[in-house]
Amino acid sequence: MAKITDINSDAEYEDGGELTRAEQRMLAQAKRAGKKETKSKAKRILSRFLVALCTLILVVGAVLAVVYRDELNIDGLKRMVSYLSLEKDEDGQAEEIFYDSDDSNCFAQLDNALLVCSESIIQLFSQSGNTYISEVVTLENPTISADGAYAVVYDLGGTELYGIAGKQLAYTQTADGTILNARMNANGYLTLITKQTGYKGVITVYDSKYRAKVQVSISSAYVMDALVSDDGKTLAVLTIGAEDNAFATLVSFYDVSTGELVDPSPYTISGGLAVDLQWQDEGVLLQMDNGIQYVTPDAGVTGSWVNDEGYLRGYAFSEPGYQVMIWSKYQTGYQGNLELVNQTGALLAEISVSQEVYSVSTAGNYIALLFTNQLIIYTYDEGLTQYASLVDTAGARQVIMRSDGSALLLGSESATLYVP
Repeated sequence: MAKITDINSDAEYEDGGELTRAEQRMLAQAKRAGKKETKSKAKRILSRFLVALCTLILVVGAVLAVVYRDELNIDGLKRMVSYLSLEKDEDGQAEEIFYDSDDSNCFAQLDNALLVCSESIIQLFSQSGNTYISEVVTLENPTISADGAYAVVYDLGGTELYGIAGKQLAYTQTADGTILNARMNANGYLTLITKQTGYKGVITVYDSKYRAKVQVSISSAYVMDALVSDDGKTLAVLTIGAEDNAFATLVSFYDVSTGELVDPSPYTISGGLAVDLQWQDEGVLLQMDNGIQYVTPDAGVTGSWVNDEGYLRGYAFSEPGYQVMIWSKYQTGYQGNLELVNQTGALLAEISVSQEVYSVSTAGNYIALLFTNQLIIYTYDEGLTQYASLVDTAGARQVIMRSDGSALLLGSESATLYVP
C-alpha cells in the first residue's frame, strides 16, 4: 500500500495501490507549485501593505509640513543631525568655548571651527571646545582674513603673518615690507599688500602653499585693498589717487598669469568712498560709505545703489543675491533701517531698526542682528522674515552666522553656539 502526501498540508495518507513514478513526479511538482503560489500570495499581501504604509506616511508628512511649515525646513534637519551630540540648554545654547579675555581679540570662522587671535596667541577651537591650534605669537595689531577653510592672521603695520588651512598652521612668514592689508579667498589664495621703498603699494598673490604667483608694484596711487578671484585668475585692486586734479577711487583688474592689466580697466568710481570689496560672480562688489557699486573686468560699473539720506552703521557681505546694510537717519542715535540690495542696485527688502546693532552677519539665506541684549535671525526669500530670536545674550558683542541657521555668539572671554 502506497503513502500519498497532501500537497497543501504535507500530511500523508494511504490509498489502495502503488503510485507510478510519473504520478509521484506529478504530485511533487504540484506540491512545489502550491508552495510557490502561497509565497506569491504572501509577497503580494506584504507589498500592498508596504505601499499603503508609505502612502500613509507621505500623507501624514504632507499634512505636518503644511501645519508646521514654519518649524520644519531642511536646515533644521541638518542641525538635528550635525548637533545631535552637542549638549544644549532649553534656549538652544550649547556649552561655552573659553579663551583668554583680551581687548585685542579678533575672531573668524573656519568652516565650523572658531579662530581666535590676540596680541600673544592664535587659537583654533572645534565647536565642542577642543583645541586644534595654540600658537604663541607677538603681534601689535592682530588681524584676521578668513574664507571657508582658510585664514591668514597678520600684524597690521608689522611684518609677521600666519597661514591656516583646515585645522593646521600651514605656514609662518615674515613679509618683505610693512603689511598694509592681507586678504584670503575660498581656495587659499592670499593677496598681500605691503609698503616698500619706492612704491605706495606692492601687491603679491600667493597660492595655498604660499608660493608667489604674481606681484604688482604701484607708485602712482595708494593701494587701499586687493583680492584675487576664487578661481585664482584675476586680481582686483582698489586704489585712491589723483585724477583731473581731484581725488578718485579706481578699480583695476590684473591677469594673475601675466601681471598685466585687463583691458579696459581701470575704472573710476565716483560719488563715495569705498570701504571694502568682495568678489561675487564675475566681478567685485564694492561697499561704499553711501551704498554699493558692482564692477566687472569687461564692463566696468554694472550696478549701483546710493543712500543719500543715511549714515552707514554696519554691513555684511552675503551670497551674490543681496548685500546687507544698516543705516542710521542721524549722526547720533540708533533710529534707522536695514536694507537688502542686489548687484544691480535694486532694493529687495527693508525693515526699521530702533536699537543699537552691535554686530551683523550673514550666511546663506540667514541674516543675524545682535542688539544690546537680544539676537534676531531673519531669512530672506523675496522679503525679510524673522526666523528665530534669543533674549539675554550674556554679554555677547559679536555674532557669526552659519549657513545652517545656527549662530556663534562671541563675548569677551567665551563663545556660545545658538542652535534654533
